[in-house]
Amino acid sequence: GIYMAHVRAAIYQHLIQAENAADRILYGSESWQHYEFTDFHRDTLEKLIVESDQQNLYIDPQYGGSLFEWDIRRSAHNLLSVMTRREESYHQTLRLYEQERRRNANTAESSSAGSEPGSPHTTIRTKESGLDQFLAVDRYRRNSLLDHFLPQGLPLSDYRTGRYEEQSNFAEQPYETIVEQDASGITITMQRDGQIRRAGALSSLLVHLTKTLFIPSGEEKLVVRYQIQNRGQARLETHFASEWNVNLLGGGKNPQAYYQVEGHQLEDSHFDSTGEVPDVTTFSIGNTWLQQDMGFSSSKAATLWRFSLETVTGSEAGFERTHQGSCATLLWP
Repeated sequence: GIYMAHVRAAIYQHLIQAENAADRILYGSESWQHYEFTDFHRDTLEKLIVESDQQNLYIDPQYGGSLFEWDIRRSAHNLLSVMTRREESYHQTLRLYEQERRRNANTAESSSAGSEPGSPHTTIRTKESGLDQFLAVDRYRRNSLLDHFLPQGLPLSDYRTGRYEEQSNFAEQPYETIVEQDASGITITMQRDGQIRRAGALSSLLVHLTKTLFIPSGEEKLVVRYQIQNRGQARLETHFASEWNVNLLGGGKNPQAYYQVEGHQLEDSHFDSTGEVPDVTTFSIGNTWLQQDMGFSSSKAATLWRFSLETVTGSEAGFERTHQGSCATLLWP
C-alpha cells in the first residue's frame, strides 16, 4: 500500500490529528513555535524539525538543505508525502512481457493488453500497453526545495525522465545551517560552496549558494530567499532550478486538484498534467476537497515546469501507472 497516495495521506492525517490533540493539551490555544536538531531517521545525521501551531517543517541539512515533510495542521495533510520512483523486482517481468507483446503485435498470437485471465502470479496483465515506456528511476529522493544547476537547452521531457547530467553538486550534498528565532518567527540560513561543470571546459566554476528560510509565527507560510555568487573567473552559463514535489491527491485527472498560473490559461490545469509555462511570477496548486491551496510567488519571473510523478506498480488487476505527486520546478537563467 505504500505506493497508494491516498493511503499515505490517510495515515498522515491520523498522525497529525493525534499530534494536534496532544499539542492542544501542552500549549493550549496560544500561538507557539519551536525548533530542534535531532537524529530523526536514526542514521546519525541530524535533521532540523520546526514545529508550530500552524505547520511542521522537516528539513534535511545533509541532503541538499531540502524539505522532506511539510505538515499543515489545519488540514492534517503532509504536502510532501511523495514516493521516489525506484526499480522494483517486477519491473523486469513487465519489460520482458512488453518486448514479447511488441514482437507478436502483428501475428495471430498477439493479444490485447488486459485480456489474459488468471492470477497475476501466473500471467501478466496490464491496464494499458507500452507501460515499460513509463518506467523511470530517480537518482535522488524526491524531496522539495532541491537546488539544481541544469544545462541550457535541457527539454522538460529529459528532465522528467532523469535523462540529463546534473551540472553541480548541490542537490544531495550537505549545507551549513544556522537557525535564529525571535518573536516574528524562525530564520534558517543554509549555505554551501559548490562547483558548476562547464561543457567543453576542463575546470569547474566555484559557486556559493545561500538559501534563507523564514517561517513566520502564527501563519501557514514559508519565505525562501536565494543568493547565488559566482566565485569563478568565467561567465556562469546555466539554469538555476528549485524543485518541489507535492502530493495533493491529484491522480486520475481529479477535478478537485489543480494548477492555476496567474496571467496564463493552461490547456490542462489538472494537478497531474504536464507542461511548461514561461514568465511565471505567481501560481497556485491545491485540492478543494482537502481545503488546501498552496500559493507560490517569485520576485523574479521564472519558467515553470510541471509533470506527474508516476510509478508502475502491480496489483490483482494487473500492472498500472500510479500517480505519486506532482513535480513543480521553477527555472531561472
